[in-house]
Amino acid sequence: MNKNFCSYNESGEITKVFSGLSEPTVQKNVEPSDYLYVGAAIPHIHWINPTTGERQDRQEMTPSVTTSAGEATLSGLPDPCEVRCLGETEEVTGGTITIEVDEPGTYTVELRSRPQYFDHTLEVEIP
Repeated sequence: MNKNFCSYNESGEITKVFSGLSEPTVQKNVEPSDYLYVGAAIPHIHWINPTTGERQDRQEMTPSVTTSAGEATLSGLPDPCEVRCLGETEEVTGGTITIEVDEPGTYTVELRSRPQYFDHTLEVEIP
């Protein structure tokens, strides 16, 4: 009987999805560095917890934003989290980052913490 499978890397990000194939056929197509999960998974919605081997849903990020003159502080970020603003990317650990700017305005901040979370973009008004 054919099953659904996916391969995933050490962080849990799904790298390939297989459907309607037998397990021996799938095993031949999985990268040596990847792990195999038996069951259906959708890469942009799920990730595989490498500790438990279980499929989990990605979560929404819900950062808090506080602003003051020339800066915005984002807190409640996943750890680690990649933060992109003003063309620069910074890897944040500890869940908090302060972004400093020279001019007041609205700035786009992109957040990424894969595979556990969906990517998140927000507009931050900095006075």
